[in-house]
Amino acid sequence: KKMKFGNKLQKIIKKKKRNKSWKIARRNPNDVRIFIQWYYGAIAFVDSQVGRLIDTLKQEELYDNTIIVFQSDHGWHSGHNSLWCKNSLFELVTRVPLIIKGINDNSQKIEERAVELIDLFPTLNEMASLDKLEQLDGSSLFSNKENHYAFSQYPRCRSKTKIQDHACMFSQKNPCKNLPKIRFMGYSVRHFVDGHLYSYILWKPFKQTMKECRSLFPGTVGKFPIMDKMNSYTLWSEKSVDTMFFRDSVLYSDPELEEKYSKIIHDKFMKERV
Repeated sequence: KKMKFGNKLQKIIKKKKRNKSWKIARRNPNDVRIFIQWYYGAIAFVDSQVGRLIDTLKQEELYDNTIIVFQSDHGWHSGHNSLWCKNSLFELVTRVPLIIKGINDNSQKIEERAVELIDLFPTLNEMASLDKLEQLDGSSLFSNKENHYAFSQYPRCRSKTKIQDHACMFSQKNPCKNLPKIRFMGYSVRHFVDGHLYSYILWKPFKQTMKECRSLFPGTVGKFPIMDKMNSYTLWSEKSVDTMFFRDSVLYSDPELEEKYSKIIHDKFMKERV
């Protein structure tokens, strides 16, 4: 059975109309193949450009003395789970490539553990032998190797005709414009244990008023961490409308672990309440 972004949540907000990204999956197979071909073509193009940069660094004898980081900001659905683009909390969207080459470092080693992109700055800071900055949210990948959790957060709108669209996105200039349209807030945590990747996703009701929002974002709103402040209005007292638990990207059931990861998410986001 194909999963959307959560079977229970899908039923709650299921509507007659779908946005354009859903229509792609309903086209004939040839259209879908062309769409995926374009995506693979984009990947091949980026790969060739990275190769050109590395070749140039070697030609200029700068390669050994250069720190190189290859990463992406998010993944991409190409029809997986009946989804397209990046609007979910599934592994294909939240997981990104991460390759780091240090100075005079030709070693090739793969480490399987949960890290976050906010860990990159403190990592580069340490690699460059700069003074440690205490106010950073992330932590260096060299100093934090045990029991590290990776968190993600994504909203679902209350749109009557679309499951997800740009109206649900956030604006630094006017965050209150779109926040009232959010109906659910999704949270996920990922954790490597004994060679297995555990991924827990939960969706909570989300509610706030324009008055409450404006009280949070007075004046120059661009200076405020919007995602942190939004957690104030997640109704943690109410039961989750949907939960999903995976081990190595396969649905998994372990009530004890699920309770553990639910508490980890709760502790992580509740401490940021206003």
